[in-house]
Amino acid sequence: MRKQERLDEPAALRNEAATWTEGWIRQQSEGKAWRWPVRDKQPLNQIILPTLRKQTASHCSFCDGFPVASLSIETIEHFYPKSSFPERAFEWSNLFYSCTRCQAAKKERFDSNILKPDESDYDFSRYFICDYTTGRLEPNPSAPLEDQQRAETTILHYKLNDAFLPDERRRWLQIRSRMDSNTELDDFAYRDFLA
Repeated sequence: MRKQERLDEPAALRNEAATWTEGWIRQQSEGKAWRWPVRDKQPLNQIILPTLRKQTASHCSFCDGFPVASLSIETIEHFYPKSSFPERAFEWSNLFYSCTRCQAAKKERFDSNILKPDESDYDFSRYFICDYTTGRLEPNPSAPLEDQQRAETTILHYKLNDAFLPDERRRWLQIRSRMDSNTELDDFAYRDFLA
């Protein structure tokens, strides 16, 4: 989970977020299912995906899988779930580029301890270490207990050690050992693991 610098909010979102938020709150109270609003015959998620993708260099905001489009469908994760926080459904700082695996792992759950990759004080090594023998992410044992708990909560909510991820991290470490030291890591998955 690499630190993100939030890019400028797309104009479509900036101009119409308040209206769409009111509409979503009304639809939710009527028991209607979530749907991205449409602007100029295009769903909003398709309008804002390019900016979110650029913000992460095509990596998943949470597992750092790359490129997302080859791993899964490109999705937008609502950090604060739209079902529990309908007023934040169209808040730019709440939207993250994500793979379907991470989005499906977290679902509509929320815990205030989950790390947000665009927090001003977020730093991967502050919260996490990688076990290079297993490929697993672990809370940084030298971090304060609160930071360790936040890392553990994030790992559990996004299932960052489940399925194929540890094996993939180990595979990328082998690739890194064969790479030139000047190679740009943005073109590889699990950049923090390789760094």
